[in-house]
Amino acid sequence: MYKKKMVSIDKDTFIRYIFAKLAEAPTLARSYTEIDGKRLRYRRVYLRIKKYVEDFLAGDVENRLIILPGLRGVGKTTILFQIYNYLWGQKRIEQDRILYFSTDELKTYLGGRIRDVINVFIQEIHRTSLVNLDREIFIFVDEAHFDKDWGQAVKIVYDQSKKVFIIVTGSSALNLELSVDVARRAKREIMFPMNFSEYMILKHKFFPPSGMTPSIRGLLFSPIKNLADGIRTTNELRRKLHGPTGREGMGGFFIFSE
Repeated sequence: MYKKKMVSIDKDTFIRYIFAKLAEAPTLARSYTEIDGKRLRYRRVYLRIKKYVEDFLAGDVENRLIILPGLRGVGKTTILFQIYNYLWGQKRIEQDRILYFSTDELKTYLGGRIRDVINVFIQEIHRTSLVNLDREIFIFVDEAHFDKDWGQAVKIVYDQSKKVFIIVTGSSALNLELSVDVARRAKREIMFPMNFSEYMILKHKFFPPSGMTPSIRGLLFSPIKNLADGIRTTNELRRKLHGPTGREGMGGFFIFSE
């Protein structure tokens, strides 16, 4: 029954589409992760997802479905391609084992679904089935909310093979669309707009000392017994900002060299 449906929407078109996605991925990765030939720095969410990837490659198959919801423009696609660069450039994963595609493009130009692309990728490119897959495959689905059946598609992949690592991005509404079955299988890494602290780290390499956030929160929102107590807390924060050697960076941040 499924094969008849694939023929009706032209399987050869899907094959050409997938080969095009595999071939253009390195160029896309450079355009999303580099500015004037320099690599963009990594946000914290990248490091968390990279750890899931490392664990997967080491044989831990528990966290192999990652849902990455967030507002448009917060950098979800950049994260995907930074992970792509890590796999292809550092871990030497073959190019045909890392598939990136955007669901809005898929729906607009092919009228296809996520499950169509994944099935053709496994069956026609790797000449096997999900159940019989014998090497690790990575699938990055961008803007998944354009396919209303995205949850069912990734659940089937998750259940049928422990050799597939999937990252799914989309609008913040992905959180609301998660079924119970998908939610209990997936790790959610909600991607928020960059806060000031993260901006200073990425843009200027200024690192606020550890423990600053709870200290400032306590100063602002916790009741202060007396003026002397408030001055003492403020002075402690000032000493942290100046750093252990007394040097002071922009805005009071201590500068860590590479």
